[in-house]
Amino acid sequence: MRTVLIDSHDALVGHAKSVFESAGIPCSIRNELPHVYQGGSIVGPMKLFDPELAIVNDTGYRRAIELLRETLQPGPTGIDWNCPACGETVPGSFAECWACQTVALNFN
Repeated sequence: MRTVLIDSHDALVGHAKSVFESAGIPCSIRNELPHVYQGGSIVGPMKLFDPELAIVNDTGYRRAIELLRETLQPGPTGIDWNCPACGETVPGSFAECWACQTVALNFN
């Protein structure tokens, strides 16, 4: 198992997992949001670690990184991009989402 993405945004990690699964790359998310229990009842979510997306087989690593670059590479390129966390359309000159302040991912 090899980690390919760690991010504080659960939705982004979940989206990348969906992309991998669609491409036939077995993967799993570690450190998903745990819940805090108090007296047998769920009090609320408690985030201790950022979620990690890991591929099951190391032979899929190069393809997984390529997919991340293709899927998650918005940024200040002059081309508008969709925020992976909230879905808003962001002008290409912005390095972060105007609605939720998610920073654009760049793998260069």
